[in-house]
Amino acid sequence: MQHIRLIFLISIITIIQPALLSAHPHMWIRGQVIPELGRRGLESVRIIWNIDEFTSASLILDYDINGDGKLNPSEVENLRLEAFEHLFESEYYLLVEIRNLIATPGRARNFVASIYEGRIIYDFQVPFEVPIRWDDIPDVSIFLFDQSYFIDFRPEEIADYTAVYRNTEVFFQKVNKRSMTLGYGMIELTGLTAVFVREG
Repeated sequence: MQHIRLIFLISIITIIQPALLSAHPHMWIRGQVIPELGRRGLESVRIIWNIDEFTSASLILDYDINGDGKLNPSEVENLRLEAFEHLFESEYYLLVEIRNLIATPGRARNFVASIYEGRIIYDFQVPFEVPIRWDDIPDVSIFLFDQSYFIDFRPEEIADYTAVYRNTEVFFQKVNKRSMTLGYGMIELTGLTAVFVREG
């Protein structure tokens, strides 16, 4: 029964009708995005989700099987398969803009989940199907955005960040923008935008 309740709670994010979401969000996540550079340019983004207490309580009830307040490897794997893996269909709510183009996230890897102060923390890496070339990085902006507005991604964890690969630095600055939701109207997003690339 617990499993059925959780699958309903999480899966409804991707199937619920927009008209039902017009009132307000139902999940709140303090999200952090960390750009990761590699040989070919911007190759992936590390994402950290700090999930609200209500949703966390349901997840902890269902997946902290031994009730010790921690998630052991088998519990993390069960959570990944049942409450995370399907989010690939929503591209993990990762919005990466390059001028007028949108980058395509690949399947997440290096997924870790933990419990901290009663909240579930997701930590995972999302590679791009095609890495963003060095020449295009100055035009990149990164946001977490659920267009249905079932999830409200809070900006508390977003901060300026300098990504480094060998002798090259890319400075990303915190930025705000307004985007249209489905059935709710405009909301403000907080993310990172590349400001400059510096080679040492």
